[in-house]
Amino acid sequence: MTILEVSHLRIRYGRHAIIEDLTFDVQAGEVFGLLGANGTGKSSILGAIIGLVKPVQGTVRVLGSKAPCTHIKTQLGVVLQENAFPRELTVYEVVRLYQGLHGSHWSWDRTQQYLEEWGLSDTRFTRSHQLSGGQRQRLALALAWMHNPALLMLDEPTAALDIESRAEVWERIRQVPSPSRAVLLITHLTAEAETLCDRLAVIRDGHLFTTEPRRDAPLPRQGGQ
Repeated sequence: MTILEVSHLRIRYGRHAIIEDLTFDVQAGEVFGLLGANGTGKSSILGAIIGLVKPVQGTVRVLGSKAPCTHIKTQLGVVLQENAFPRELTVYEVVRLYQGLHGSHWSWDRTQQYLEEWGLSDTRFTRSHQLSGGQRQRLALALAWMHNPALLMLDEPTAALDIESRAEVWERIRQVPSPSRAVLLITHLTAEAETLCDRLAVIRDGHLFTTEPRRDAPLPRQGGQ
């Protein structure tokens, strides 16, 4: 099942071309990677998918419907490289806040179970600004996954993490794909792409260099060990 279709996408800022004629798709059950150096326009692609960036050409479809629109947004979960949570709220309070934003009203027991599923039960009364980098990213993943989106989009989710925290987040990402769900991973880290992705689109100078199964894709080695 096709979760995401991006067709002939073109993005410009003024006269500067960021993305040129980009086409790819993301299938259910896979982690699809957009791999490229910083500044190649990867985050602009994410912006076009969620409606923050208006392309000058091309279409984006989620589950067959043209994006962006309100009902499609409920099928998307997003984790950004930098996540800002209310500093003085505890993990439990942040989760309850996001439940309200999604129109959900979970019991205490259901919330506790969800925190445990994401390895956050021991930090439920910890204020968000006291969390480690790995804990913050786990919380971000939990919040993005709370409404069971069909597509989880991750923008450089481990770029600022140490090796141990990165391994924790990788393990969580591996658990997401299913017959009805997929992950779009945006990264400049070659090791991350090699570890997690089933297929890769390598982006260079705003162009799609290749889309191949991970084992076949010629991966750039600069800046991503």
